[in-house]
Amino acid sequence: MYNDIIQAIATVGFPIVACAAVSYAYYKATIKFSDSIAAINESHRNEQKELSEAINNNTVVMERILERLQIGDEDE
Repeated sequence: MYNDIIQAIATVGFPIVACAAVSYAYYKATIKFSDSIAAINESHRNEQKELSEAINNNTVVMERILERLQIGDEDE
């Protein structure tokens, strides 16, 4: 492997080999970053779904409380 790198440097020059190495490292880092962003988005989507359910449940409870308060006002 090292011989291949040395031969590539000797053939095309250090700047080109260095540019290719940096490009490859950037490509790998971008893929890793994209995967982590996808995982974060999925986690956020699940959290949003749970919060939405909680808000809907709280809305139902508030409606029931208001109905009871209105019935109590009619009795008086």
